Amino acid sequence: MMQIQLIRHATLLMHLNGKNLLIDPFLSDVGTFPPIPLTTNQTPIPLVPLPTGITAAGVLAQTDAVLVTHMHQDHWDPHTQELLPKNTPVYCQPADETTVRKEQGFVNAVPVGDTATWNGIMIHRTSGRHGAPGIAERIGPVSGYVINDVYIAGDTIWCDDVKEAIDTYRPKHIIVNGGGGRMDLDQNGGHPIVMNIKDVITVCNYAPEAKVYVVHLENTNHSRETRADIKEAIAAAGLSARCFVPADGEIFLTV
Repeated sequence: MMQIQLIRHATLLMHLNGKNLLIDPFLSDVGTFPPIPLTTNQTPIPLVPLPTGITAAGVLAQTDAVLVTHMHQDHWDPHTQELLPKNTPVYCQPADETTVRKEQGFVNAVPVGDTATWNGIMIHRTSGRHGAPGIAERIGPVSGYVINDVYIAGDTIWCDDVKEAIDTYRPKHIIVNGGGGRMDLDQNGGHPIVMNIKDVITVCNYAPEAKVYVVHLENTNHSRETRADIKEAIAAAGLSARCFVPADGEIFLTV
């Protein structure tokens, strides 16, 4: 059995084969970090607390391994790094291995080239683009991962990399990072750096046999689209039967 819970933002707790894999932990208290720069809204992040009854220590006590899509603090925050035992396996993209192992001290850092194995399960790494050309290159590399029939796209817009991942793995479940986040004071005109509503609907239409889940919402100052916005657009597009917007703390997938 596989079970996935949205903790908050893009932080997922995946229970599989009797173990727990924590994905993109962002477990700090409200307002811990400065706002994402080049953004009109200058509210410190996270914007919302962890769900009632969920604590950073409690989540990490259940964690057997961590999977990180990239190094941005809203996906791999310093608070998590302080609390997490340094012998915890941390799976990451190859570009981040040195940082995780040598700078952050996690001795069991595991770079995922094309594939890696955790808990008897194959993890396949996919590529993505953290924004339009000219933006993504400055932001840095990002990855997604496919585990069983679940594709976790990570911080990416709709692009050929996402299309290729869907074509290659034919996932039954696709988890995308939404919100249409953008740095509106950026020289490139504030193009989205994660999926917006248009991208989410494109994913749904490109993978008509998959269920799509939108996370990464309402927790950073550069986000532009709320859960209500996305749900309304999904309903208008006739996609409510297979595109979902989980609440923070919700166990949204059990297979």
